Amino acid sequence: MKFFEDDVLVVSKKFKGENDILVCSMSRSRGIFWSVAKNGRKSKRRFVNTFEQPSILHGYFRVSSVDRFIVEKVEILENFVNIKSDFVKTLSSWYVLNLSKDLSVLGEAYDLLLETLYKIQNFNSYDEVFRTILLYSEHLISVEGFEYESSFSEKNDLFAWKEHVKNVVTRVYGIAPRFLFIIDEVYNYMRML
Repeated sequence: MKFFEDDVLVVSKKFKGENDILVCSMSRSRGIFWSVAKNGRKSKRRFVNTFEQPSILHGYFRVSSVDRFIVEKVEILENFVNIKSDFVKTLSSWYVLNLSKDLSVLGEAYDLLLETLYKIQNFNSYDEVFRTILLYSEHLISVEGFEYESSFSEKNDLFAWKEHVKNVVTRVYGIAPRFLFIIDEVYNYMRML
């Protein structure tokens, strides 16, 4: 039986059965990977509020006989309270996390994602938050090796830039991903304020 420990960013979670939690995480060394927190829903001490996205955790994992990662223990390093307490920042973080989960397999994107989440957390202006998620989309597409035409220069026109990013993401996916509506929601909410 092998064990490893790593700092991971919680990207998403799903409930499996009555007690287990499937956790999608990203680390610098492994990229995106899934693990299982056995009895994670029942545990009152081991996993209380630890798998809420986004969060940075220091995790201790066991590799099972069928090469499945089992979460043994986690410690919260960063909980992104400023993101979770703000609706627009929460939506923005969901967008970048979902884009990362679906497009990113490389650990190289880990630092880019962390930097983006810290920017989202620290900005006071929704305009800056929105620009950050658009820039993140462009950078992630480039880092992951997809072709991105960087000739788009209308970055002062947020609506045109948003539509351009949506078109590129749709072209990379082949269809518009379900989470792409979040960009429109953030844009519309930002414009109402």
